Amino acid sequence: MLPDYEQLSLFQDTKTDGVQNSNPRIGTKTNQQAPKVSTKALEGFGVVPIPFWECDFDTVYPILAKILPLEKIVFTDFPLSTAVVCEIICSAICHQMNWDFLRKTVRSKTESNKEWLSPKYLSQISEEEVFKMFANYSRPERIRKEERAKILRSIGYWMKQFDTAENAFLNSDGDLLAYSDIRRNLLSCEVFSNDPEEKKLHLLFQKLATYSELSGLAKYYQPAIDYHLIRCYLRRGLLVANTKYAKDFLYNSNVQRKESTMAAIRHLCSEILLNICDYTRLDANVVNQIEWNIGRSICIRDDPDCFLKSEDAKWLRTHFQVCPYFASCASRSNKDLLHLNEPVYTGSSY
Repeated sequence: MLPDYEQLSLFQDTKTDGVQNSNPRIGTKTNQQAPKVSTKALEGFGVVPIPFWECDFDTVYPILAKILPLEKIVFTDFPLSTAVVCEIICSAICHQMNWDFLRKTVRSKTESNKEWLSPKYLSQISEEEVFKMFANYSRPERIRKEERAKILRSIGYWMKQFDTAENAFLNSDGDLLAYSDIRRNLLSCEVFSNDPEEKKLHLLFQKLATYSELSGLAKYYQPAIDYHLIRCYLRRGLLVANTKYAKDFLYNSNVQRKESTMAAIRHLCSEILLNICDYTRLDANVVNQIEWNIGRSICIRDDPDCFLKSEDAKWLRTHFQVCPYFASCASRSNKDLLHLNEPVYTGSSY
């Protein structure tokens, strides 16, 4: 059975935690406060400088960039207006669901009825229809029909301000809008404005930049940090817990997490990813995809495939006999890091 590739969720916590503002929103219609980042979490973790002693990232990452697997399910054969809505939906409701399963489901539903992508239809979609879409998911407790239906309805309402979804990105001549305008357009949608550290917005940029008409989005891309990356950076020792608070985050998966705590972890992981980009001279989009594919195929939850024995590791075996990061991975000396798992999710933001 294939491993369940899950996206990062954010977690509520009952603990008191100092916070600071991060990533102020511009031009949102919701007038909500900027997401907050936990100073306690920021101070509890340390980021290992790159390069470090015997760091081989300058040779490993360029190889990984050349052998990255392609997206399994694509929408490129749809009209751009259709494809853009599909990408928006996948980025918006990706939390705690297998990415390939999600894209396959969205594609299948679109092939059978493209009208479901219209603003009117989405703004009225029922919880029952959402459940039916994902009814054969291997982990039914993660379908979360209420949450996903609410998100899809919010996308429908948001789309009503545009003739077609690509108008949020392109002007009447088909040219890319200024970044400030694109950002304002997207942050007027609740699912993107309520997302700390803007993981979903930057995931969307990453996917839309593969379309020729929207390729200019690549220059605006910032890291999209999901739990695959967090888990990998913790296991590899690039993100280090220095306080009891931070160590509880690592090993007590039953403690529910604040959004501000997860925003801080994402912020630190973004710093690590950009440091890797500086050292390897690779684009952030490429490094992000490398880390995500490693996290979803070999550095998986519960039982990481360090020796590349599974079918999912096949894309690496032409160039590597073990995990590409094996030589410097902290989990080789600290086996507890191999058992890191995503905390229990009870929050409402992702």
